[in-house]
Amino acid sequence: MNRRVEAKQVRAQETRRAISGAYRTLAEQSRYDEISIAQIALAAGVGKGTVLAHFSEKLAIAATIFAKELERIAKRLKQEGTSDISTICAQLASILEWAAKDDVYARLSVGDGAQICREVIAPSEDRLVEQLTACFGASNAALADDRAQAVRANLVYAIVVLRVCADIEEAKSVFFRLCARV
Repeated sequence: MNRRVEAKQVRAQETRRAISGAYRTLAEQSRYDEISIAQIALAAGVGKGTVLAHFSEKLAIAATIFAKELERIAKRLKQEGTSDISTICAQLASILEWAAKDDVYARLSVGDGAQICREVIAPSEDRLVEQLTACFGASNAALADDRAQAVRANLVYAIVVLRVCADIEEAKSVFFRLCARV
């Protein structure tokens, strides 16, 4: 690859990071539905067209950030190498924290924006499930995969509970209780 192409790719990655960072900063002050592409572009120092050239829609920005959080959790679980369900659940409970901050993360978790979820979140979610399966052991791969899928389903259920009751502690309690049975 020539230097010109490499430089262009580096600039594109920097622009994507600037846009994601701008969204994150805005999301600390406002909810997803209150943030516009124009605000993101202004905060990132780019045009609206540039935002949409890098992210097909605003939901794709939130999905990308969410996917990176899933990747971070999978990496941390791999580093810890634990099979202890309470330790695993404590790591995953951070997803509930995200969902409590803004409903967009809950919507993404339960599949709203299905195309974005398949393209952006599904690969990260698959890697998280693979890591959960590895945490649960290789002695019985099918059982480990079943446990990993159950934990994932419990997390989605807890996010739905969070949407209904809007109480993070209750949602965490439900999640930990369900996972204790896995």
